Amino acid sequence: MRDRLRLVAAVALGGALGALARWAMFRFSLSIAEVSWWSTIAVNAIGCLVMGLVVGLIIRRGRGSATFHAFLTTGLLGGFTTFSAFAVDAIRLGESYIWQAALYVIATLVISIGLVWLGLRATVRRAQ
Repeated sequence: MRDRLRLVAAVALGGALGALARWAMFRFSLSIAEVSWWSTIAVNAIGCLVMGLVVGLIIRRGRGSATFHAFLTTGLLGGFTTFSAFAVDAIRLGESYIWQAALYVIATLVISIGLVWLGLRATVRRAQ
């Protein structure tokens, strides 16, 4: 029971920290531009790169506890990345600018998947 509570607390703490970081990115984006959807794509891209690095450097190598893994992935990065915000931004953008919305969706997917791949590749030791 104690381990389960520790796991729940780790996910909750990570989620709170990730959500605060996401909010800070949103506020920052509004300070430099009048649109907020750039922060969504940036957060998802950064989150995907970090997820790839975390999986490659920590989880695949068996480092850290299950609680630490849950804190980083489900908690911190889950609270930070924003797929639901991505979907809402795509719909709102598409209501007025269909081509920009299509580009936004394609760019988000290509960048996010590419950066997860890059993060994973960066952690693979090359055979010498």
